Amino acid sequence: MKFDMKKMMAEVSRVQAQMQEKIAEAEAKLRETTVVGSAGGGIVEVEMNGQRELIRVAIKPEALASLTAELGEEGNIQEAAEELSDLVFAAVNSALAQATKLNEELMSEVSGGMNLAGLGLPNLPGL
Repeated sequence: MKFDMKKMMAEVSRVQAQMQEKIAEAEAKLRETTVVGSAGGGIVEVEMNGQRELIRVAIKPEALASLTAELGEEGNIQEAAEELSDLVFAAVNSALAQATKLNEELMSEVSGGMNLAGLGLPNLPGL
């Protein structure tokens, strides 16, 4: 049987087009799927999509009430601001970890379990 380079290149192009379509579908799904990270027992919540874009940050009024009460007692606004910053930071990291896991799982499905990170392929979120 004779090796047909044109046929092989056509097949490679077909597979590449299918892969690009699957990647585009996965990217759309990642944009639409959200995760929520929280801290302080839910006092601070952060919503992020699967592409790791921040969508929402919510700070419940009781967090501010608690900080205000502390300020009335001690008057240390810097410490209260740092506490709130720490809660926001923890919530963002929680959401980021969830979004990263979601991203990796979906891209693994698209790639059939292959690690595509080293191939330099465009439009692969997180790679």
